[in-house]
Amino acid sequence: MTTPRLNTPDLPTSTPSSPPPLPPPSTFDILPPLHELLSRLLTDSSALPEPLGTPSKPPQTPKPAKITSNDPNVITYNELVPLEIKQLATEASKLKIRLQKARQRVKAMPDIDRTVNDQMEEIEELAAKCEALQTELRGMATRAGRENSSA
Repeated sequence: MTTPRLNTPDLPTSTPSSPPPLPPPSTFDILPPLHELLSRLLTDSSALPEPLGTPSKPPQTPKPAKITSNDPNVITYNELVPLEIKQLATEASKLKIRLQKARQRVKAMPDIDRTVNDQMEEIEELAAKCEALQTELRGMATRAGRENSSA
């Protein structure tokens, strides 16, 4: 015996697509390079400025900082090349570019421009659909129980 089909809410005909891939976490990990830059700026070079007219040393190329510390609350960099103030703009521009790229990656994500109200409306619609489907399932279970007891 077939049961009549009741009005059911529209169900999606295809499976929902998988969410778009997120940028890697390293995209947003700005604090360690910023901390290293500030540490290089604040590092005491133990050298007084040379008087005018003396040849200056060529700028040292920074080596990758090795982080070492026994205390997890203190970060100590080994082989940290001090940063002179005239080099700050160049080194800071690397961080600026990294921040700009991270900002672009976020802006490129789908639905990033949706407001909280838009999302709340969608949640309410989905909750209403879930309630309708649960009501339909309860009705089907009740009908199935009656058919089994009469058979």
